[in-house]
Amino acid sequence: MKALFSAVFALVSITSAFAIHPPDSLLRLSLKGKNTYEQVNLMCEAAVWWRDKGSFDSAQAVLNQAMTRAKEKSDSASVGLVYYHQGGVNWRMGQYEDARISYQKSISIRQELSDDSGAASSYINLALVQRDISNYDASLRTLRTAKELYQELNDSSGLADVLTLSGGVFLRLNNYDSASSNFHNALSIRHFMSDSSSIASSFTNLATLYKTKGDFDSSVFYFNEALSLQKRLGNKSNIAFTYLSLGGLYWEMKDYHNAIDNYIESLRIYEKGSDKIQTALVLENIGLIYRDLGNIDRSLEYHNSVLEIYKSIGNPLRESIALNFIAGDYLTAKNYTKALDYYKASYTIREQLNNKQLMAATCNSLGMVYKNLDISDSSHFYYFKAYDLYTDLGDLRNQAATLNNIANLKWKINDVDSTMYYFKMALASRQLIMDVQGEGYTMLQFGQFLMENKKNKRAYDMAIGAFNISQQINDWTLKKDASLLLSKYFETVGNYKQAHSYFKLYNESQEALNRDETIKRIADMEIRFEHEKRVQALERKQFEIELKDSEIKQKNQRYYYMLGALVLLMGLVVTVFIAWRQKIRTNKILNLQKQEIEAQRDQISSQNEKITDSIVYASRIQKAMLPPESVINNLFPDHFVFFKPRDVVSGDFYWVHSENNYRVIVVADCTGHGVPGAFMSMMGVSLLNELTGQYSSFDAAKLLGSLREKVRINLHQTTYTDGSSNDSIDMGMIIIENSTNKACYAGGNIPLWVYRDKTLTTYNADRMPIGIHIGEEMSFTNNFVQLQKGDTIFMFSDGFPDQFGGTRNRKLLVSGFKKIIESIAETDIEKQATLLEKNLQEWKKDTRQIDDIIVLGVKI
Repeated sequence: MKALFSAVFALVSITSAFAIHPPDSLLRLSLKGKNTYEQVNLMCEAAVWWRDKGSFDSAQAVLNQAMTRAKEKSDSASVGLVYYHQGGVNWRMGQYEDARISYQKSISIRQELSDDSGAASSYINLALVQRDISNYDASLRTLRTAKELYQELNDSSGLADVLTLSGGVFLRLNNYDSASSNFHNALSIRHFMSDSSSIASSFTNLATLYKTKGDFDSSVFYFNEALSLQKRLGNKSNIAFTYLSLGGLYWEMKDYHNAIDNYIESLRIYEKGSDKIQTALVLENIGLIYRDLGNIDRSLEYHNSVLEIYKSIGNPLRESIALNFIAGDYLTAKNYTKALDYYKASYTIREQLNNKQLMAATCNSLGMVYKNLDISDSSHFYYFKAYDLYTDLGDLRNQAATLNNIANLKWKINDVDSTMYYFKMALASRQLIMDVQGEGYTMLQFGQFLMENKKNKRAYDMAIGAFNISQQINDWTLKKDASLLLSKYFETVGNYKQAHSYFKLYNESQEALNRDETIKRIADMEIRFEHEKRVQALERKQFEIELKDSEIKQKNQRYYYMLGALVLLMGLVVTVFIAWRQKIRTNKILNLQKQEIEAQRDQISSQNEKITDSIVYASRIQKAMLPPESVINNLFPDHFVFFKPRDVVSGDFYWVHSENNYRVIVVADCTGHGVPGAFMSMMGVSLLNELTGQYSSFDAAKLLGSLREKVRINLHQTTYTDGSSNDSIDMGMIIIENSTNKACYAGGNIPLWVYRDKTLTTYNADRMPIGIHIGEEMSFTNNFVQLQKGDTIFMFSDGFPDQFGGTRNRKLLVSGFKKIIESIAETDIEKQATLLEKNLQEWKKDTRQIDDIIVLGVKI
């Protein structure tokens, strides 16, 4: 049953057998198989490996070989096995009709051979194909057949699997009672079998059920039950998946802090296990959270990272998905031109893979973008192309959704008859497949169209239908819009009491949605130097002096007026004399105050000058600790250093060293900038010097680990707590063997880029600094790179990518910085620092530099 379960879900992870034997090894082993079935089975395992990598052509080629061998030997069991795996490849490619035919052939052969267990497995996968094209009745009938076979076989594990899958189909139909019954029955069987891993899966299914129902407390409870059980079992992959699921739940609850925390926990496990695809899936979700928060720059940053991962592992299918995410980011930002570019790039890949399901999805997205651009002909073309593809696939749910899109397009271009026709088609289709939520939104939009065209009675029928569905599925957005439509209807017919009642419901729904949308944006806090505060204090004192001067002048003016009045008012001589003496005393006091303020100003000015002189002198000390130009030229004749502190002194630094047959380069970014960062940088250089004698070990990761320990000892760091010293250093270190140009790189938050043959390759750093940090402390990772003559290596701090600028005053980001490096990498190495300065100024213009910047490049 474990093998069946793997086939049923067709997950990304591969079995341990695959990890031990890559496809070529499996094919070689197949030649030594004891019999035809064993040989064909090994070939099918190789095909599954290629399928899970997204290399469908390779998978198909292997399956063709397996089918040839099975038919040559007239081995029916082997033919049935190949058809079974052929169905899996077709299914993953979105070729649902071909998948259905393959599974049917597999079932026929296995039934002829009385292989009830194999037939049940084929029935289960056939049911999943039927589910994915929204043919839920057929899917449930097929699952009942599989259930009967498992009951005859007395196979409790298989029976529990069927109940679980049936519950999933009922969940899609919003039939929560039937879904709950099936999930609980499966859980009871698994409890009886004491199958802890499957019990945890049942907890996850129940959590998903309650999440869909909107019962978030129950959902959290069952996810935590699953997580607790998975931790006891020690299954890292399942633990990570449960954290990922919890993150999705908290995201839906608008609890972004807990969502990110759980995604990060999942990410750490997947990264530690080197599971790049699952790592990318977590990053996709984090990117979507930032999109939800309106932070499109961060969302793009994450989704571009996902794209790089999929490119690096050569998975074009997943690459097309990443392109769709990036297109979605631009669509959300209403940058329709960029969205079109990425959707078209995605479609090109999907067309090459002949994945009709994903081609259709991208066509729908292209139709939407062209609709927003008011290019109705292109929108019409892509919507109908999507509809034709879904029709070929027999995907009823997405057919209905596309019909709804076409209706909205026709409405926008004022084609009343066509709008009416396509809304009717969409509504009938969604009612046929029992897509309750889709039915509700089609009724709402159809009702809005009818109301606009004065067909009030029919508009009411649609509006009340949409309202009732919103109550049934607890959809606040649908309820809000349906309530507003009903309020408008009753207003038109003069029933103001009902109009007021529904408008009140509209306001209540709007308030509920507003509460959900109360989101705090992430803001960066800038810290000023102490001497800048003193300058501000000096300016305030100077203002006070000027104010006192003004007061003296005003008092003197009044005094002269009184003298003039003395001539006219001789009778008031005594009074004026007394007033004059009083003025004299007041002026003396004011002059004394003025002298005191001027003295304070001079003192502050002197202190400020001393502080400035001290900082300037500190910058000389810091520069003296950096490698002299002669040393760098001797070790790396072709190099550049673009070093641009934000203030006089810097928290960024670089360091080079030669030891035996090895050369070392370090680029570092310390916590903070200015004076605090400079103190950290000096400590960092000192600690690097203390490691002299260890660099010839050619183990950069170990050296970073030793450095981390020294930092923690020097800063008395034990655990990460608020208020304690949590300072740290981001660092990248590369050790190059002189005789072979073989390099060992390790990094904490500072990556290595290698430019070769007009291609920039990224070697990612570990996501932790040198020093104390939140989360589990892990060893750093070595990356071994065979450098070639003509290669250029780059290491840099985050100052350049994080700089604000451009027309929209946003961050440049790593993706933008990468484009700059690619644009200058072919020029002479000594000119590249100047070009970086030019690019920086063009980007930031009058924007203040926000952080220290260092970029170091070396040509091999």
